[in-house]
Amino acid sequence: MPSRRFVAIDAGGFRRVIMASLLALALLCGFAYAQETVGTVRGTVTDPSGAAVPGATVELSGTLLPRPFTASSNAAGDFQFTQVPPGSGYIVVITATGFRGTKIESVNVEIGKATDLEVKLEIGKVAEVIEVVASAVMVDSQSSSSAVNIDKA
Repeated sequence: MPSRRFVAIDAGGFRRVIMASLLALALLCGFAYAQETVGTVRGTVTDPSGAAVPGATVELSGTLLPRPFTASSNAAGDFQFTQVPPGSGYIVVITATGFRGTKIESVNVEIGKATDLEVKLEIGKVAEVIEVVASAVMVDSQSSSSAVNIDKA
């Protein structure tokens, strides 16, 4: 009859096995949580001389949004929209008192990246709107991370 050997684990060894298992589980959960599903649109609003335009109204709209997002530029002229679903064809409209409005079409948003817009407003009537039809450069100078976009076919 073959003999069976049992390995006895003392209380300290059992605790080490449990702690190692819990640590591995915690690390795996952290990686799953870190997956991003949205992007950011940010930028700076300046006047013709390059000075910041605080208080400019910035509106982001597109078919992937339930309603347009609105923000105001801060004292440095900066604005930011976070939690923007990835996609193309977003429209950004910037208005400020004493300046012509500016409309930027075909803004693209990628997963985990920031779309930077540099907006130079021209002095004029508020009723005038300048249209810019171009894609923003997809460079995130604030992060070294990489992401992949998956487009529906």
